[in-house]
Amino acid sequence: MDPSFVTCPNLACPDKGTVGAGNNRIHSHVERRYRCRTCRRTFAATANTPLYRLHQAEATLTLVRTLLVHGCPIAAVVAAFGLDERTVRAWLHKAGAHAALLHDQMVGGVEARQVQADEIRVRVRGGVVWAALALDVGSRLWLTTAVARRRDGLLVHLLLRRTRAALAGRAVLLAVDGFGPYVTAARALIRVPQPTGRRGRPPLAWPDGCALAQVVKAGLRRGEGSAPRRRGDGGDGRRSPGRQPRRDGDQYRLQRAAQRHAARAVLAV
Repeated sequence: MDPSFVTCPNLACPDKGTVGAGNNRIHSHVERRYRCRTCRRTFAATANTPLYRLHQAEATLTLVRTLLVHGCPIAAVVAAFGLDERTVRAWLHKAGAHAALLHDQMVGGVEARQVQADEIRVRVRGGVVWAALALDVGSRLWLTTAVARRRDGLLVHLLLRRTRAALAGRAVLLAVDGFGPYVTAARALIRVPQPTGRRGRPPLAWPDGCALAQVVKAGLRRGEGSAPRRRGDGGDGRRSPGRQPRRDGDQYRLQRAAQRHAARAVLAV
């Protein structure tokens, strides 16, 4: 037990979230508890971790979650460890919720100039799900993921809402494919009210520096490299004249990375 690497979980404590400040002391080695000298409260060593309040050996919990993340069926884990299926699912969902909170905390305030969003169809045990992803083109940072059973507006709305929360500002170019709900969700989430001094609801407008680019592929034949572009500053959906060559390097890299990890990401959904 090392108190220099833990933080007080009490939200009302002035030293919450502070690591290595010397305010935490070991309260009990047997019960594995710490004590905060600021708020005078004790807390378990597993507080703020996926192991909190789980009455199993830490090695067993780590091994079970490692197997699940790498695609091991829940039925196989139940048979190998003699656990209840509901218990294994609860461990998986708790770990997934903790990972989502950690991601939202670590990936935030990103200074992105161009964000590209796309969705892929993922085969998992028991069916098929859709995973929508957003990528910062400049840094190649995987911003966020949204998973749903259907490829619809709810999936896109969830993805763009999480993407907006991860960005530091609204001045960004959002590049999407020809899926219609992207435009609807972007107009609902990104536009802001513009006061006019008159009574009634103010009109909505796109923030300065924010634009939406929607690219619609020309055909479905393999190897076709040209596509008409429908673009517009502020997402007005105007179609640019002619046909221009298009290179989907960033989009394909995003899809390849998602295909390697999407099956693991959707396990906790």
